[in-house]
Amino acid sequence: MRKRTDETETARKSGKFETDDARIYYEVHGDGNGKPIVLLHGNGESHKIFEKYAAWLQDKGFQVILMDSRGHGHSLLKKTSSLEFTTRDMAGDVLKLIHHLGIEKVTLLGFSDGANIALEFASLYQKHTAGVIAVSGNAKPWGMLLPYYLFVGAEYAVSGILREFCQDKKQRRKFDRSRMLNGLMFHSPDLTEERLGKIQAPTLLIAGTNDVIRVSHSQWMQRQIPKSRLVLLKGARHADFLHKRERYMKVIERFFEERGDWE
Repeated sequence: MRKRTDETETARKSGKFETDDARIYYEVHGDGNGKPIVLLHGNGESHKIFEKYAAWLQDKGFQVILMDSRGHGHSLLKKTSSLEFTTRDMAGDVLKLIHHLGIEKVTLLGFSDGANIALEFASLYQKHTAGVIAVSGNAKPWGMLLPYYLFVGAEYAVSGILREFCQDKKQRRKFDRSRMLNGLMFHSPDLTEERLGKIQAPTLLIAGTNDVIRVSHSQWMQRQIPKSRLVLLKGARHADFLHKRERYMKVIERFFEERGDWE
């Protein structure tokens, strides 16, 4: 719930705030009376992937908070910041955002890397977590299918090598970005059994049987998180969350209905 309300708030506002490493962009949709939910996008994406989901959740009475993760979208890294960071670092950015907005406790809905950030947040900041919906997330890098994991590792290594030999500044920035994004997936998250066990909020895990995340890994995650449920969508692929929204909305709606959050 919010610590304070502001009757002058508009239905939508946007802004930026500073951290030690980045300038984080965010949007708030809805007034301060709705239960706050933070939507977290995947690797290489931005808050814009949630346009339909945000409108749907706002219509149901939620206060929807969108953000661009550091190094993504409008959230720019500072020149002095390292390109090597983890989903744990990004979870810290989420905490700073809700403090900036004066919000005490949130539900988190994350997709792909956003799901990993949501789980990191719930493990680290239990008192600030009302619930978690993690779609196509993984607790360890090896939770990805082996060919995909090896491809990510190769992209990370090759972009680093090419960057050293590249003289063109624009092309070098592209290699830096590739190394940043692939390094994020190759090195994190690092959610151990112990850390997953610290998640106390009701948690919904959603994955597809044709996802890039191994089904056995999703099942392992569910066993470690005390108040969790896993829904495996038959035949669903990783990007189906973005293209076949109605299927995912039904599962998420059921989760909220059971918690009494749905209007």
